[in-house]
Amino acid sequence: MVLFTPGRGRPFSPAPGLEVVPLGPRSLYPLRSLLEGLRRGPFRVITSQSPFDDGAAACVLSRLTGARFLCQLHSEFSPASTLILRSADAVRVVSNAQASALRRRGCRRVKCLAVPLAVNGRPGRAGRDILFVGRLAPEKNLPLLLDAFEILTRRRPGPRLVIAGDGSERSRIEARARILGVEMAGWLAPALLAERYHQAAVLVLTSKHEGLPRVILEAALFEVPCVATPTQGASELIDDGRTGFLARTADELAERLERLLADEPLRARMGAAARAAAEARVDPARQADQMAELLLGVAGAP
Repeated sequence: MVLFTPGRGRPFSPAPGLEVVPLGPRSLYPLRSLLEGLRRGPFRVITSQSPFDDGAAACVLSRLTGARFLCQLHSEFSPASTLILRSADAVRVVSNAQASALRRRGCRRVKCLAVPLAVNGRPGRAGRDILFVGRLAPEKNLPLLLDAFEILTRRRPGPRLVIAGDGSERSRIEARARILGVEMAGWLAPALLAERYHQAAVLVLTSKHEGLPRVILEAALFEVPCVATPTQGASELIDDGRTGFLARTADELAERLERLLADEPLRARMGAAARAAAEARVDPARQADQMAELLLGVAGAP
């Protein structure tokens, strides 16, 4: 198996039978993956992690070399990406809502497989923090998060917000976050991220759109409920009022956060219910078997 990835460095092998090949800057990645694929091929299966620029490159490469094409979708998709998705021999999605939408658009062989979790925890001591985990990207709608936190601090002095992650929006929000007393924790390795989940009372997500936010599942395994905007993925994972809350506006987000911070028994009930729901959904061994089965099926293996 050969894995092309944006980034600098020399090819390396992290496991037997797997070679990772960095292809330089993200802006050049689709073109370089196409050229490197032509040089290294043929392949039985070519898979991309999105139906966007890298998906287009994978689709062209599969047509030029006769390989089968598996397109993977981790976020909500646009009408412009439907052509790539419909051209794939199979599509792997991360939510049932995505699967239904793609089948309505005539996509072939749609399989729903959840994203593996970065951490897999156990509940510990009751935390006090409000925690955001994710890329600091425009679609995460971090200004809405800061709006909600500012409203909350006016109503209830003392809450602490921790933003764990990095990305292009950091410079945009950092000055305001500092004024509000928000901790910018940056990207965290799994062990450090697990400690942050232990310190959290509630997870918050204010995204404009999501495929299936795995951080909701990760937090749930620590019995940390989530307050989130009602994106496609969050709405699939959160049973509103039972395993967490869905809220659209800054005022609604602040009200739900305040309710959870003020009511420890409610947090405990929601956290336990969220963990039970997550455990029913997450099974790493079964997910690995399903992914292997999908790849073999696309390859046409007996």
